[in-house]
Formats: sequence, C-alpha cells, structure tokens
Amino acid sequence: MTFQKTMPLASPVLLIFLFTLLTSGGLVEAKTDTKNSAATTSVPAKKWAVIDGFRSAKFGMDKNRVKKAIGKDFKISSRKIKLSKNSIEKTEILQVTVPELFPAGGASLVGYVFGHQSKKLIQINIIWGLGATKKVNGQSVVDAANLLRTHFVKKRYVAESMLVNQRLDANKIIVFRGADKKGRMALLVLDTPKALEGESPEDAAKKVSLSLSYILKPNQPDILTIEEGMF
Repeated sequence: MTFQKTMPLASPVLLIFLFTLLTSGGLVEAKTDTKNSAATTSVPAKKWAVIDGFRSAKFGMDKNRVKKAIGKDFKISSRKIKLSKNSIEKTEILQVTVPELFPAGGASLVGYVFGHQSKKLIQINIIWGLGATKKVNGQSVVDAANLLRTHFVKKRYVAESMLVNQRLDANKIIVFRGADKKGRMALLVLDTPKALEGESPEDAAKKVSLSLSYILKPNQPDILTIEEGMF
C-alpha cells in the first residue's frame, strides 16, 4: 500500500479528544510560507467550505427526515436502517451500510448521530475498511483517503483548524481536518495497523480503516455530561 505524503464509528467524545490533542501542541501543524505570500496574492482565493451535513442529510434534522434523506441518497429501504443508542453519551444513531459511496474504499458504514437533548442530527460518521466490511481492500481504503484529502483541500477553512497528514500515533494519521466559518468540522482519520509478529502484510492490510466525520459543534457536543457542582 502507498499513502501519499501529503475505527468503529467515532463518538463525539472521541472527536473532542482528537481536536483538543491536535490544538494543544501535541502535534505540529502545517505552517504557511509567509516569505512567498506576495507572490501568491494573484492566485484566486478558494471558496469557503460549507459543512452542513452529508448529502441530503443536514444538521438539525430529526430521525424521520434523516431516514427520508437516506432513502433519497442511497435508494435503501427504511427496513435496512438500524437504530442504536450510546448508553454513555445518551445519543441515538441511525446506521446503514452502503455498498459503494464512490469508486474507492469499498463498502462503507454510515452513522447519523442525534443529540441527547435536541434529538436532532449533530454528527455523521462514515467508515471504510475494518468495521464496515469483512472483505477489506487495504490499498483501496488508502486510495480513498488520498482522494478525499485532495477533494477537501480545494476549499478554504479556518486557518487554526487546518491539519493535513499529521500523525496521531504509530498507526493513525489525521489525513485532513478543517472547520468552516461556522465552526462545523470535517475530520478524516486513517488507521493502518502494523503487522503483528507472525502476521503477513496481507493480513495486516485487512485491518486498515478510514473514518470521515462531519461535526456540528466539535467543542460543545449535545451529549450527556455531568454538570459542575453535581458531585
């Protein structure tokens, strides 16, 4: 597999952890070359990204409207949409398996997360590879990561939020992270576990996964929390 330089469905709490870690000095962010700024002033400015959901499913929709959006986007019967609950965060998730979102990565698992209090759509998580299918094509998943990164960087994001190809640990890479003008975020994480002792590279490639999350409020998720002073 080649990754150009450049998980189970993530919960809001996990994504807050990633966001906090990557903005607290834990990793070095890409810097802008100010020396050549004058030479690039004539380049047309990128259009601002608008992160308002995923396809027909928009932040703020209730479960019934999201089910209709899923049917519209993927031509999938409502009987194939599974409802689950996060017992800790007290959120609800609609999940659906999509055979092919686009010609890379293989089958994907798409999860729509609804807030604890609002009962409205607050996050969408998409997984390719391990966790989405039993037949993982590791190279295809990595190809999907590269294609998605190239797609996302065509738009403009809040400078402080931007990360491209930053390693989180020995296995995970933040392929892309960016927030739009309203603070809504897109986060793309690639997990390429190393081969264990006695494990072949082919078997290790079957554990590759890619997760893409669209998040309404990265720093203030609508989940169950313990208020100050309760304990």
